[in-house]
Amino acid sequence: MRFPHFWYSLLFLATLGFVAPTSALSEPLQKFSGSGTAIVIEGNQSNAENLARHSALRKAVAQAIEGVIEKGTKEELQYNVKKSELLKSPYPFVEAQKTLQSKVEGKLLTVVVDIQVNIDTLTRYLGQHGILVGRTEKRKRQELPVIMVLVGEEINGKEHRPSFCGNMLTKMLLEEEFSLVDQDAIQQSIKDDKGVQRVS
Repeated sequence: MRFPHFWYSLLFLATLGFVAPTSALSEPLQKFSGSGTAIVIEGNQSNAENLARHSALRKAVAQAIEGVIEKGTKEELQYNVKKSELLKSPYPFVEAQKTLQSKVEGKLLTVVVDIQVNIDTLTRYLGQHGILVGRTEKRKRQELPVIMVLVGEEINGKEHRPSFCGNMLTKMLLEEEFSLVDQDAIQQSIKDDKGVQRVS
């Protein structure tokens, strides 16, 4: 039984539609390059190449990390403090590496290395080393609800404002970095809206 050309095209498109999600689920990889140099001593080019490759790899890794952290924040300060520790191998976030160039000029050997970095794994790695603590805290603060404290307090049959209990609750919530709405500002805004409605 022969299928019309239309059905072959439809089957091909359906196959593409099935395969596409697999590629979409692949982890995000980014490329970074680094260049390292070393001096060839007593003709030992192999040793010099290893040193230069190690230097190039560290520079590529540093470039990847500095692309993730936010400049001018606690992240950068923490990174500078822990830089030597972070740039020690192994690098769990480096998926692949390749030597792009290795050349000798006189006694100076230069190596250029290209690496593929999984940004998700790198972000988790930095988080485990306490570099992204500020970012995590900021995200947690943003996820906190906005609160308005309303406490009715009477002393000798008269309303007492500001409320002592309300002030204590407000202070505690602010210390925990919740976002608070000022009830007086809200009430004033309601009055202003009512005034505008009467005028109009």
